[in-house]
Amino acid sequence: MKDKLIQIGRDSAWYLSANIAVALIGFAAFPMLTRLLGPSQYGVFSLINTAIVLGSPIFYVFLTSSTLRFYPVYEKDDRLDVFYSTVLHFLPHFLAICFCVLLPVASFVLPLGRYRSAITVGVAVFALYTVFNVTQVLLRVRQESLRYSAMAIFTTFARYLVGVALVAWTEAGVAGPFWAWAGGLLIAIPLELVWLKTRKYFQWKLYSKGLFREFFHFGFVLIFVTFSVEIMTAADRYMVQIFKGSYQVGLYSAVYILVMTIENLMATFIMMGTVPVMMRVFEHDGKAAAEVLLGKITRYLLMMLTPSMVAAWVLREPLIRVVAGARYAPAEPAVLPLVIGVFLSILAWPTLQVFYMEKRTSLTLVPIGTAALSNILINLVLIPRYGFPGAAWATMISYALYLVIAVVLSSRYMRWQFPWGASARIGLASAVMGAGLWGMERAGLSGPAGLLAMIAAGALIYVVVILLVGGISRPERRFAMELVAKIPLVGRAVPARWHLEPKVDELFEIEEKEAERGGDEGAAE
Repeated sequence: MKDKLIQIGRDSAWYLSANIAVALIGFAAFPMLTRLLGPSQYGVFSLINTAIVLGSPIFYVFLTSSTLRFYPVYEKDDRLDVFYSTVLHFLPHFLAICFCVLLPVASFVLPLGRYRSAITVGVAVFALYTVFNVTQVLLRVRQESLRYSAMAIFTTFARYLVGVALVAWTEAGVAGPFWAWAGGLLIAIPLELVWLKTRKYFQWKLYSKGLFREFFHFGFVLIFVTFSVEIMTAADRYMVQIFKGSYQVGLYSAVYILVMTIENLMATFIMMGTVPVMMRVFEHDGKAAAEVLLGKITRYLLMMLTPSMVAAWVLREPLIRVVAGARYAPAEPAVLPLVIGVFLSILAWPTLQVFYMEKRTSLTLVPIGTAALSNILINLVLIPRYGFPGAAWATMISYALYLVIAVVLSSRYMRWQFPWGASARIGLASAVMGAGLWGMERAGLSGPAGLLAMIAAGALIYVVVILLVGGISRPERRFAMELVAKIPLVGRAVPARWHLEPKVDELFEIEEKEAERGGDEGAAE
C-alpha cells in the first residue's frame, strides 16, 4: 500500500503545485476582470465561459473516462499502439465538425447581437479545449504529472492574464480572454502530442472498432451524467439570467468561482493523483486493497477540504471585497450554501469511484440525474422569490441528495471505509481555526495584507490543533516527509534525515492492522 500512496503523493505534489499556480493566476486576474468588466458584462463572460468548460465534457468524457479505466489493461498486454490509435482517431473528426460546421453557423447565421465575436471565438475554444482535455488525460494516465501541470499553468496564464491584457489594451472586450485562451491551446496541444510520442504509438490503420465500442459502452452513459452535472453547476446561472438579469448572474458567478477555486486548490490535486493509481490497484491487487486505499483518500480529502471550506465562510466578507471588489459585496449571502454544497459534492466523489472500478458507470446517472432534476425544480421555486441566494441554497440541497443516493448505491458493491474518528478530529481542529479567524476579523484586520495574514494564521492554528488531537499519526508525519524527499528537485534540497529507512513500511502495516481490528470490533458490536 505504501508504494501506491507514494505514487499518488508524487503526482499529487505536482498537481498541487499546478493548482496553486492556477489559483494564483485566477486570483490575480479575477479582480482585474471584474474591474474592467462591469457585473453585466462579467455575467455574459461567465455564461460563455461556463458553456465551454461544462459543455465540452459532453463530447470527450466517454473517451477520457475510458482512457483512465482501460489504460492499465492495454499497458499490461503491451498493446499501447492500438490504445493510442483508437483514442486519437476521434479528434480529427471532431475538429472538422466544429470548424467546418459550428463555427460558420455561429459567425454568419445565428442572431448573436453585439457579443457575436465573443461567442464565435468561444466555439473555436470549445473545439480546442475538448482536444486539449483528451491529450491532458493521456499525460495524466501515464503519470506524467509534471508535464500535465506545466500545460495546465501555461493555458491558464494565456486564458486569464493574457486575456486581461487584451481587454485592457485593445477593444476586444468580452472576447479578449477567449482569443488569448485559443492561442494558448494552439501552442499546448501540438507540444503534448510530441510528449506523448504520437509518432511512435499512433497509426491510423491500428484503430480498433472493437475497442472504441468498448470505450463507448463504458462511457456513453457518462455523457448523460456530465449533462446532469452541468445542470447542477450551470443551469442555475441561466435561470438567474432569465428571472433576475445579468447583474445577479455576475454576483452569483463571482462567489461561485471563488468557492470552486478554493475547492480546486485544496482537493482536486488529490483526486487527480488518485484515479490512475486506484484503477491499477483494483486491476492488479483486488477489491480489498482498493477499499483500503479509498478510505485513506477520503480521510486526506477531508483533512484538506474541511478547514478550507470553514475559512471560506468565516472570511467571506474580506474575500469578496479583496478579490472581487466592493461592487460584488452583495453576493455574500450565497457563500454559506455554496460552501456546504461544494463540500458535499467532494465527499461524494470517493463513492463514485466504486462505479468506475466495477464498470457500472450507468449507476452514476442515478444520484447525479436525481440531483439535477431536483435542482431544476427547486430553482424554479427559489430563484423567482429569492434571486441568486435561492440558487445557492438549491445547489446545496441537490448536492446533499446526490451524496445520500451515491453512498447507498455504492455500498452494494464496495465497502466505503469512512474515517469517522478522523473526521471528528478534523472537525474539531477546523472549528478552533474558524473561531480564531472570526476573532482576528473582529479585531480589525482588513485589506489584502490582513486577509493574507488571517489565512496564514488560520493554517498554522489548524496544523497545530490537528497535531495535538492526534489527527495526523506519527507514521503519516514521517511518510509525508518521505514523500517530500522523493519529489524531483525538491528532494535534493531537504535534510538527509527526511530520506527515511523502510521502517515506515512497518509503521503503516501496524496502523492498517489496528484499523482493521477497530473495524471488525465495530462490525461485531
